[in-house]
Amino acid sequence: RKLRGLLQHAAPSRLETDRGCVGTTSGIFGVRDSDAFFVEADICRALMQVLLSPECCMWPHAAMLAGGSAAAASRIACVLVADIAGQLREHPLATCTAFAFLSSALPLAFRFDQAQANSDLWTFAHMMASSPCGTFVEDVLKACSGSRMHDVEDLRSIRTILFGDARPDGGRLYGQLALGDARLCLCHVILTLFHSVE
Repeated sequence: RKLRGLLQHAAPSRLETDRGCVGTTSGIFGVRDSDAFFVEADICRALMQVLLSPECCMWPHAAMLAGGSAAAASRIACVLVADIAGQLREHPLATCTAFAFLSSALPLAFRFDQAQANSDLWTFAHMMASSPCGTFVEDVLKACSGSRMHDVEDLRSIRTILFGDARPDGGRLYGQLALGDARLCLCHVILTLFHSVE
């Protein structure tokens, strides 16, 4: 909820730039090469990576087994992640990371046929159908439907369509792990859609 509130109060132009936030010390002492630049999308991606980490990835399953308020928190997390992903439409890598979480958490969060769970699922489905989050789904399906995604050139062109010309994170080289991002993104999007209507 705090991240969602942060995004709502951020200037829209800041959400569309790669280096919108500079630390206070940089403002006082000047910018150095070692200074960290970050935007709200980086915070979102870091949070999603924590939720997807081996230490936390069992949380949705544990919440489902516990039921009650834990299960409700898992459902609310899915709705909030979809909302945040829609607000970060200018940052497709962050949106893709959000779909990685949704594709694994959705079937557990909305597993049982209960009144409140069904209400939350309708909220999630409405958000997917009417928000920029749903537009991302359309963009991924449209980009990937026109390619076999079989060789390096196919993957490079799809990755450019989805994520732009930016270098892969961590300096990963094209032709290696980074090119798999397009395939993974398609898989996460399809899984999320499947679990939404299952």
